[in-house]
Amino acid sequence: MGRWRMALAALALTSLAACASAGGASRLGPDDGRLRAVDGTPTALAATWAGHDATVLVFWASTCPCVKRYEARVAALRDRYPADRVAFRYVASNADDDLADLAAARAAGREIVPFAQDPGGVLARTLGVVSTPTAVVIDAAGAVRFRGWIDNERVPGDPDREPWLEEAVDALLSGGSARAVTPFWGCTITRSLGERPQCSAPAPVAQRRCHP
Repeated sequence: MGRWRMALAALALTSLAACASAGGASRLGPDDGRLRAVDGTPTALAATWAGHDATVLVFWASTCPCVKRYEARVAALRDRYPADRVAFRYVASNADDDLADLAAARAAGREIVPFAQDPGGVLARTLGVVSTPTAVVIDAAGAVRFRGWIDNERVPGDPDREPWLEEAVDALLSGGSARAVTPFWGCTITRSLGERPQCSAPAPVAQRRCHP
């Protein structure tokens, strides 16, 4: 690896460490998670987690290459678990992603799991989520059981891949234990229109690490 690539990689790890250190709520209450469906209808997340053993939230952004890369993996996880036990939701918290963007993504076939908009990024902020596609697992009582990335795969096809999200859901369903927090990378969630990302990696590194 050339010196410039090593420097870029070091810079990426330094900037992304801020994403990995973010905290968040350990439990959600009935007033948390006030989301909107693609048609604008208000939807309460509490009704979802109360009816399932596990609810998996995958934070989504229309322009994030990491989100696109993981779409097939999210679909595989959705198909792995019984729908009556595990619910999946894509949560759009970016200020730049409005309901029209979600509708366009749905029309393009990108709604792998149901979309929900997080107005003002309130839920993301409550959970300490700062990047996409960070995943959060909530149990039937509203307790946060996992917060992190779907796996540790930085380069597609990595033989040392660890399926963090899958392990967390399996543990919750079986009564076992798994790591509750993992590092997360990806695209920074913007809190206001035109906001400059604070945790994103330099472009060459981000493309190498997120694209298929």
